[in-house]
Amino acid sequence: MKKIIIAEPIIRLFGKNGTVFSRGSISTLTAESSEEILHLHETHKADLIVTDSELPFMGGAKLCS
Repeated sequence: MKKIIIAEPIIRLFGKNGTVFSRGSISTLTAESSEEILHLHETHKADLIVTDSELPFMGGAKLCS
């Protein structure tokens, strides 16, 4: 099963149900902040992280670095 972590502002745009994120063998985790994304990734080892450049505390660019 593939694991995706998606920033909450992004998932709000697409909706969690009925999208590509809820199909097949994809586990979707959502996070409100970059720190939460990092914690989820440490715990679940995500295959893909979809973030927002304006997340609280640490933007997407800093998160990716």
